Amino acid sequence: MLFSGKVIKYLFGGISWGCVVSCIVNVIGTMVMGNAWFTGAEHSYTAQVIAAVLVGVAWVLPSMIYESDRMPRVMQAIIHFVIGFAVYFPTAFVMGWIPGDMSTGAIFLEMLLMAAMSFVIWLCFCFHYRREAKQINAQLKQKKEHGEL
Repeated sequence: MLFSGKVIKYLFGGISWGCVVSCIVNVIGTMVMGNAWFTGAEHSYTAQVIAAVLVGVAWVLPSMIYESDRMPRVMQAIIHFVIGFAVYFPTAFVMGWIPGDMSTGAIFLEMLLMAAMSFVIWLCFCFHYRREAKQINAQLKQKKEHGEL
């Protein structure tokens, strides 16, 4: 079924991540620039939130690919990143998150910074799930040693 429980879980996870990241960016933006942060926005607040939700879903929903063991992790990561960036960068240009009037070098730097931040977030999730797997394996080993399995 298309909208299984897992798809809905990932969909709402993407909405949550999109909103949280948007809030964090806006708080930092207003701390640095004050109200000029919002007055300089090219689109309405509603459009900004919808775009943030779209980008959040585009990053989180494709992460379902990691639940499959049919392809190598590197290929899964490439697919995940390609889908995320394929939605993020056009949205960022349309919404003015990456201003189109910047020099090519500045735009490239913004894109590189986003790629680096995405990679760091991805690594944090990898480390988290690896640690979680080790803890589960240790618990299973302990139960097996005590004859509980």
